Amino acid sequence: MAQLLGFLGLFNFFIFLPAAVILNFTKRERFNALTLKQLGLVVGKGLLDNVLSDYLCAKAVLLTTTTVASAGLTIQVPLAAIVDSLSGNKPSFTDFIGAVAVMVGFAGIIFLQRCYTDPKRHLLS
Repeated sequence: MAQLLGFLGLFNFFIFLPAAVILNFTKRERFNALTLKQLGLVVGKGLLDNVLSDYLCAKAVLLTTTTVASAGLTIQVPLAAIVDSLSGNKPSFTDFIGAVAVMVGFAGIIFLQRCYTDPKRHLLS
């Protein structure tokens, strides 16, 4: 997995570096205007947001299945409704219905996966 993500980063570097250099030389996007603090925040956000999330998603696919890992990403919808409720922005009734539907769908996928992968369990028992 580290090799896959490493090559992905390498290809992104070589594909997007010419575009960044062109933007810098045409003065459309000045990269020397960034302070060290801003650059650190950009790099830190990239590492935590993009690299870590891609790594954890790939690890989830290896440990479960692609369906379960993709359905797990939809758990963000109910979590967003909970966070909005706690922060004072009350979601609408349809938001709560959608969150419940996502949770029921995720639980159904997990239940069916366990039934099909465990020979001792059956759907009707």
